[in-house]
Amino acid sequence: AALGGYQKGCCFYCSTEIAEAGSLVALAEVDHFIPWSSQQVIFDDAVNLDGVWNLVIACQECNRGTGGKFRNLPNLATLKRLHARNEFYVLSHHPLREAIIAQMGRSPDNRADYLQQVWQTAHDHGLAIWEPPQRAEKAF
Repeated sequence: AALGGYQKGCCFYCSTEIAEAGSLVALAEVDHFIPWSSQQVIFDDAVNLDGVWNLVIACQECNRGTGGKFRNLPNLATLKRLHARNEFYVLSHHPLREAIIAQMGRSPDNRADYLQQVWQTAHDHGLAIWEPPQRAEKAF
């Protein structure tokens, strides 16, 4: 719920409407932006990929469907959106604020650098880049 509130019930990657449970819309899943599978192989204990800074709510299709992210890295444009999402938590004094600051740094520049370094390290170790799907805007 803490993660989903910022995303307003939509997938972080494609903006499809999602729900936590008991709904007719797509079911929400928690996704590790930097794949969790890279924890021991690449980062060991130096980086906590289970940190809230790395978790997003995604639809099943983006997380693990046909053409989904799986063990790939979202592109750099999506990395910038993750940074913006984390900064929203910090600036809004959300309860997750202190965890993000403790894990990523005190200033926005420190946090942006941290994200970029973790992303680049994963990419340098062979993780492929994944492009989130472009979904059509909903007609109201």
